[in-house]
Amino acid sequence: MVDILREELTKCMRLVGAPTLADINERMIDISSLNYRVPAPIPPSPYAVVAPAYNVRDPSYPKQPDQMNESELRAQIAKLQTRLNDVSGTKKNKKSTSSNNNSAISFYFFAFLALLGQMIKNTVLRPVVSLQMATSLSRSALFLVAFLVVHAAGNMTIFAGSETFNAYGHKLNSNPLIKFIEYYLLLAGVVHGVTATIATFRKRKFIQKAPAKNGILAITAVAGLIFVVFHLLDLRFGEKKHVRIGGENIVDLFGLQMKLFASPGRVLFYEAGVLAIGVHLWKGWTKAARKMDVESKELKSAFEILGHALVLPVCTAFAICPIYVYWLARNGGGAVHTGL
Repeated sequence: MVDILREELTKCMRLVGAPTLADINERMIDISSLNYRVPAPIPPSPYAVVAPAYNVRDPSYPKQPDQMNESELRAQIAKLQTRLNDVSGTKKNKKSTSSNNNSAISFYFFAFLALLGQMIKNTVLRPVVSLQMATSLSRSALFLVAFLVVHAAGNMTIFAGSETFNAYGHKLNSNPLIKFIEYYLLLAGVVHGVTATIATFRKRKFIQKAPAKNGILAITAVAGLIFVVFHLLDLRFGEKKHVRIGGENIVDLFGLQMKLFASPGRVLFYEAGVLAIGVHLWKGWTKAARKMDVESKELKSAFEILGHALVLPVCTAFAICPIYVYWLARNGGGAVHTGL
């Protein structure tokens, strides 16, 4: 660096005709431009504040409402209203309301399709068993929910009459895949029960603080399990009779229900069981929806709303069947019923 400075200084000295420092004299240097006695002027700062004159309003200060005439007031109100609409994003007119309703319908329609995709992915394309306990708990829960929806839809055939209901049951039981579905359903139930029990045990201290509130899933799960055991003993492994329909001897499931639900006590037991399962579905679906494989919080919230909207008709379908059969039995409904 010193060598560079020395070289530059040497060049400058050669330009003024002085090969060395000793050869420099006053005639070689013009110091007229180096006026150190007069400082360079400092420009005024753009941030300097000039105080207004005393008792004189700054022209940039806006007029107050009491200083405006009617036209100025109306213009100011219109300006503020426009600004308010822009900020809040709401315009009170029929066109915007209709547009918002259409966008909400479109959103929930596509949310339903996304939920359907999640159900297919987690119940058909993926097994209920996973290396992660939380994943197994969630997948088994979704599979059981899907089963309950199909089961409730099948139960609705009872309103079409005894022959239709028995024919539906016979077609279902004669399906070659029914055994595999039953065993897979059993696996899903066991996986869900085991993983839920472990999760409940890990949260036992939290549940003990308020059992009725924090332990509602565990309470309804035990009640639902008792109901399912009696339900299987009554309808799956109970005594069955056969009827002849279409040249075939098939199980008389309709007659079995007529015999079972002729008792008001058994009807009340089934209603209590459906209520326990409904509460379990309602509370459990909230957790299942939040753990679905989507990043959008709005979509998860829509999943939760759609799931809750599905719980009500499913539980209603399960609850109304025993009441309907009890009504038939009380009003002399025979083994052959042609439907509503």
